[in-house]
Amino acid sequence: MSSDLVSQSEKRAYGDLFRLDLNWGAPDHPPIILETDDDQPLTATNVSSYKGLRVWECPSLPGSALEAKLEQLIAKTSTNRLVIFHENDKQVWRWPSRSSKGPGVISRPARHEHRTGSSDPKFAAKLDAIRLPEDVILDVNAVLTKVRDAFDVETKHETKRASKLMAQMYAAVEKGYPDTFDEKERDHQISVTLARVLFLLFGDDTEMWTNANGDPLPDLFQDFVKDHTARDGSDIGERISDLFSTLDTPRAQRSGTPDELAAFPYVNGGIFEEPIALPTLDEDFRDALLKAAAVDWSTISPAIFGSMFQSVRDAQTRRELGEHY
Repeated sequence: MSSDLVSQSEKRAYGDLFRLDLNWGAPDHPPIILETDDDQPLTATNVSSYKGLRVWECPSLPGSALEAKLEQLIAKTSTNRLVIFHENDKQVWRWPSRSSKGPGVISRPARHEHRTGSSDPKFAAKLDAIRLPEDVILDVNAVLTKVRDAFDVETKHETKRASKLMAQMYAAVEKGYPDTFDEKERDHQISVTLARVLFLLFGDDTEMWTNANGDPLPDLFQDFVKDHTARDGSDIGERISDLFSTLDTPRAQRSGTPDELAAFPYVNGGIFEEPIALPTLDEDFRDALLKAAAVDWSTISPAIFGSMFQSVRDAQTRRELGEHY
């Protein structure tokens, strides 16, 4: 039963889970070690394999940035792989989801989190989907199809959800502008604003923010919105504008910066340079922003952002996404 597979995964004996319960094969590759700046190396152990498709285990949750670095090392020997990061009651399964874009292929990590004891029918279904038959030897393409069917859907759903949330935010900002405002300038300002918001959402999920000691500050932007803006959204435009200004100011040139903004670094490159005077916004934008912050943006390929922006700028597309205001 699928629930039994989830229980087995919660024991963290992944080798037994794959070899005894899912009918995969024995490991066939030595451990891979990633040296880190804090002298605490990360080790990925190959716990099971099937005709070149390998399952790796890392008994740590180092954060998205280090997870990605370790996966890059693993990718040199395992193009197709499942990597399981785990610590305490949480486990994260990562799989390189691939999709076609023009003549090329985009690869981005599909990611599923599971907490011990939680009701997680999606996780149970994934484990059941990658169980191999005991009496039939499948070729590698058949197994790849099973894994892709189980894990690629996660990324597709996240991407679709992200597009809907972008459409929500766009519409929430758009309605704040007066009807007499120049339409072209309005669309430009909204696009710049949402590009900056995307940067901040990525920052939250890729350990871009650190304190003076270099320790990660996860969800810094999300916490700023949640804890330092009014629940009714009445000051969200002003507060976001303050944040943009802070991000465009080198630390040495800041004066009287509130504590909730001081933790944000100076970001060069000009992304926050252009002054944007946001209109008065409301709880619709704040709520959409917090929903967007709950998405794991590290799993969404930046390659789709151009088409995403193009689609959310179109009112008809926003209605089709189900987010018409």
